[in-house]
Amino acid sequence: MKKKLIALVLLVVAGLVVWKIYIAPKREGVAARYREHEVTWKQVEQLRSVLSLLGEKGEADDKTLVDRILLGYILADEAKALGVTVSESEAAQSLSRIPLPDGKTTLEDYLRTLGGSLQGSMDALKQQALSTLTLDRLREALAREYCEEHDILYDVNRLPEEVSRAVDEKIDSLIESHRDEIEYFF
Repeated sequence: MKKKLIALVLLVVAGLVVWKIYIAPKREGVAARYREHEVTWKQVEQLRSVLSLLGEKGEADDKTLVDRILLGYILADEAKALGVTVSESEAAQSLSRIPLPDGKTTLEDYLRTLGGSLQGSMDALKQQALSTLTLDRLREALAREYCEEHDILYDVNRLPEEVSRAVDEKIDSLIESHRDEIEYFF
């Protein structure tokens, strides 16, 4: 029984290796484009690695990951239109707060143990930090704007549910509102 189980596990692993190396499509080039921004397959795989590093569980499909990268570009455009900015140093400070496994003193050390392109992983992490901070600031700006339009006193610690709901709906609609500017290549 134990030998059959080991043989089955080895067969499954061998099948996965063959699929990954020979059968799985080689993804190179551009996965999608939004305005002047291109999302490459390399970025998609880097985001998948970053999300794993950050502890996000679950296998996101390619479209979800591509849309997440596109949303970062769209958020940047929306934030820019509202005068919301995030500095490189703020993103770097955010990265310094990522919890590391025991024995790792720097993010670079940890990324080296994971293999792959250290620079690519750092770039992906930095982009994710910028997107997260931009999203936070954009949410704040949209909440302020909504409160002004509806004569609601803005207090970041006591926002009515209607403000949060309106901001969430606006953020959720961004990809859809820019759909005509997005071109997918898969």
